[in-house]
Amino acid sequence: MTTPNTPLWRLGFMVLCADADGDDNYYFAFGGCHRWAAVQHLGLPTIRAKLIKVSPSTIDTYLGASSPFRKKRQAAAAATGAAVTTTQAAGVEVGNPTVPKGQ
Repeated sequence: MTTPNTPLWRLGFMVLCADADGDDNYYFAFGGCHRWAAVQHLGLPTIRAKLIKVSPSTIDTYLGASSPFRKKRQAAAAATGAAVTTTQAAGVEVGNPTVPKGQ
């Protein structure tokens, strides 16, 4: 159980897990530098982590043009000769640019 006084290093990392079209899972951790440093400083052998399943479009939101999923969609479209628009590459529904697909 956590309380407002629980040290950050005890909370661990939040790790986002995304599955792209049945391929291998991809794992991403954001903003855990200070927690990692605290665990190393304390000499602890492990760190806690909470896995959170997300869609590839969620990773697109965090990483933008650097997202491996966006690059994969663009490469697939180029191989078939199809054009990929910016909104399609971002996984955004055309007509409502604020709502990612699958959410």
